[in-house]
Amino acid sequence: MSNPIRSTKLDIVNSALSKIAISGITAPAMAEDYSRVLDRLEGMMYEFSETLNICTDYHFTPSPDGADNHGMRLGLFEPISNILALRILQDYGLEPGSALLASANAGVSALSAETAVVRETQYPRRQPRGAGNTLRYHRWQRFYRKPDRVPLICSSFALTTNEVNDFTESFNDYLKTGEDIESYRLTLTGGIELLDDSESDGVITYRIRGLNPSIDSGVEQIQIRITTTDGRLEERLVNAEILPLITDNVRFITDVD
Repeated sequence: MSNPIRSTKLDIVNSALSKIAISGITAPAMAEDYSRVLDRLEGMMYEFSETLNICTDYHFTPSPDGADNHGMRLGLFEPISNILALRILQDYGLEPGSALLASANAGVSALSAETAVVRETQYPRRQPRGAGNTLRYHRWQRFYRKPDRVPLICSSFALTTNEVNDFTESFNDYLKTGEDIESYRLTLTGGIELLDDSESDGVITYRIRGLNPSIDSGVEQIQIRITTTDGRLEERLVNAEILPLITDNVRFITDVD
């Protein structure tokens, strides 16, 4: 559900500009100020997503506009605007005040704790599988193997066995002005099932179901390949981890037809 209040990128820009006004800027913001700060916001969010692995669901667009919905939940608004305010102060040759600096630092910590993808600790190779292990005929199969791991990036996700969920992949940052997706194809590995898919305005929406994870690895991939109206080809890989069912501290791997 979208937030009717402070839901656009311009709301973030206005909030950041109001914060630096407290630092000594009293002249009203000009059109070029809004454009510059909007570009700073877009670049900052790319940095968070691609470098710092902070996953906010921010909506990227080829040509950022203040009227665009930022896509983030309301709780992330203040940390983002505080960090943005700190970054644009240098455009005005001002040093940040202690309050703004503390708020921005706290914002980075809050975003990392709230949104960054965290890897679950796996059993070491020397850990015995324990009672119920049927792989007793080969000595090396009595211990946990090092599993394949999904990359710790914002596009990776996890599904529980038999869970059904919807996901989207936007190609708006790839498509040129006036260019559309002419056709697309989704190819999935064996641990996930495609239930439905559609494309609208450069965004592919697909519904999948998690099947059985393997004994040693639940890593699967979704390949999304598009052909544009200009004849260009683009391919993306989305990594998924299929988690086993866990009930009363017992791990179950169910059979799925």
